[in-house]
Amino acid sequence: MELKIRQYIERAFADVPKTAKNNELKESLYSDLIEKYQDLLGRGKTEEEACGEVIAGIGDLSELTQGLIREAEQQHVETVQERRRSALFVSIAVGMYILSPLAFMIFDELFHKGFLAICAFFVMVAVATGLLIYYNMTKPAWKRQQEERDDVERWLPEGDRQVYGAVSGALWVLTVAVYMLISFNYGNWHISWVIFLIAAAIQMIIRAVFATKSHH
Repeated sequence: MELKIRQYIERAFADVPKTAKNNELKESLYSDLIEKYQDLLGRGKTEEEACGEVIAGIGDLSELTQGLIREAEQQHVETVQERRRSALFVSIAVGMYILSPLAFMIFDELFHKGFLAICAFFVMVAVATGLLIYYNMTKPAWKRQQEERDDVERWLPEGDRQVYGAVSGALWVLTVAVYMLISFNYGNWHISWVIFLIAAAIQMIIRAVFATKSHH
């Protein structure tokens, strides 16, 4: 009879998008029904009576499932819009990061004033960073929650989480230091930004190592 209850729930949720939130709701509903079913059996009901009473008690789930479908459709529209917004902000910020050395060289060559060149460089870096911070702070609430659920740090034990944060922080501080050291000492601004791509790859490797460790 538990299989019959499971099949009833599966049919009701057949058209509902398979998201983590919806699956969690479905499993929670199923667990509640099984608990009620077992309770009725304990009171002397037969399996058929208990199953029928449980299913009758839950009623029509169409209103619930239709609401979940509409919510998923709306979120899909918002996701498309959010991707376009993300692409705009990130592309502008990355472009400014890449062009910031060019601004340094232009000011240095035209005006022969290192101070102005450095100011131009850091202004572009600051604006690019500000754009990324603004984008992150103005993300829709559902987007931030989704990212939090997917974040590997949330699945790490407290000790590993602290180590991960320390390693990540050290990586990016070292990356910026190496970038500035190489760029200013050798003047190869046109290529030194690749250091950030290498750092991003190292960051992903670190995440993969910690994620693998957390599942053992």
